[in-house]
Amino acid sequence: MKKRLIILVTMLFILMMAVPAMAEVNLDVNGKAYKPAYAPQVEAGTTMIPVSVAARTLGADLTIQDKQIELNKNGNILKMTEGSLAASYNGEDRTMPRAPELKDGEMLVPLRFVCESLSAQVLWQEDAQTVAIQYQEKRNDMSAEEMLGKSSQALADANTYKMKLNMDMTLGMQSGSEGTTMNMKTQADCAYQEKPLVMYMKQQLSGASADSSEKIENVKAEVLVNESGMYMTMPDYDGWIKLEVPGLDIKALMEQAGGQDVMSSITKMKESGMLLNYGNDGNKDGKDYWVLNITMSPDSFQNYLQSLMKQVPEVFNPPAEAANAENPLALEELFKNMQVDMFYQMWIDEKTFLPQFLDLDANMDLTMKIDDENKNPVEMSVQSKQNAKYELYDFGIDFSVPDVSSAISMSDYMAKQTAEMGNANQ
Repeated sequence: MKKRLIILVTMLFILMMAVPAMAEVNLDVNGKAYKPAYAPQVEAGTTMIPVSVAARTLGADLTIQDKQIELNKNGNILKMTEGSLAASYNGEDRTMPRAPELKDGEMLVPLRFVCESLSAQVLWQEDAQTVAIQYQEKRNDMSAEEMLGKSSQALADANTYKMKLNMDMTLGMQSGSEGTTMNMKTQADCAYQEKPLVMYMKQQLSGASADSSEKIENVKAEVLVNESGMYMTMPDYDGWIKLEVPGLDIKALMEQAGGQDVMSSITKMKESGMLLNYGNDGNKDGKDYWVLNITMSPDSFQNYLQSLMKQVPEVFNPPAEAANAENPLALEELFKNMQVDMFYQMWIDEKTFLPQFLDLDANMDLTMKIDDENKNPVEMSVQSKQNAKYELYDFGIDFSVPDVSSAISMSDYMAKQTAEMGNANQ
């Protein structure tokens, strides 16, 4: 049962996605509030920030090796060392007001020094206790928001594409006194069509628990999403299963998504606190790419979900009969208890404006209630760390999908598994 749940949670994640003597301050980037998972802190008059947050804010490449820290922004190199006030910028010696230090697993650096060294403007807003950072770039005379809009439109014009995914994930699950941590690897091939909506994915999972007591070896599964719903296969069932989520009206959700232009979608994500900027330009296999950095903090992720819930209330606030239906998942409760810190880089072809590569780094925490074998509700917590690489290809080419007309419901599948477990225990 535990292995089945690990596989199911892994598939769902793939589809989605007080320190003493210190005072917390707020952060504003280009006029928008931004709340990273680890908030900036003021210590002895200096605002300290995780160097990873500074890198995301400025779109810089970050390297940390032993105690050496390096930020690269458009070829300008800032070097620092943990525990030392000495720094260098393009070979020129500089002195920091406070040395970088490792706390709670985060490498903290002086915010103003780092940002101003890399040409950002930093202001302190006393009344709001807020550090305001101003830093904007353009590529091809377009802001980061405009570039994302143009790339999204190019993808929408293609309407179809395929994607390869390679993901490493650490998945921790705790229910009562029982818990396990799995190190997972996922490979997937996906085909996507925007109108009408079709998403078909074939994936292979493998992994083992930290103590090697549990293993998942080359488990294959498929997922199909269309306007009728979401379907999946499981390794212990020969057929398709329809994933039931109370109140999830696929048609209503798709109509809402289709009725909103690309820039409106981006604006709503931006208003939710999403951080969007340019990274360093890149080159792969002789092709030049613009690179967009996109960050969603736990707060911005929840803000975006709340915005979506207001736009499509019929999806998240189902009729009483749907809300009371017996079901293993509850959508609104699931989203409410999900915390996500997500960062990814989008590589955009400079000639076609199509996004061809995505690099993802995400942390997810989820608390949900499930029924045990005796139908008693128990609380389960899930933590996931993901690193993934995506490659998009075959733009504008049609594809075929399996027939799912004979799919059974998730409730029927769970009932079959419970019955089989009962028979096995007799």
